[in-house]
Amino acid sequence: MNLFNSFILCSLDVDHTFLLI
Repeated sequence: MNLFNSFILCSLDVDHTFLLI
């Protein structure tokens, strides 16, 4: 469960990074 949560957070971070670019 923690790993899945980490994956989601990572996904959101990537999305935010793309939005910033």
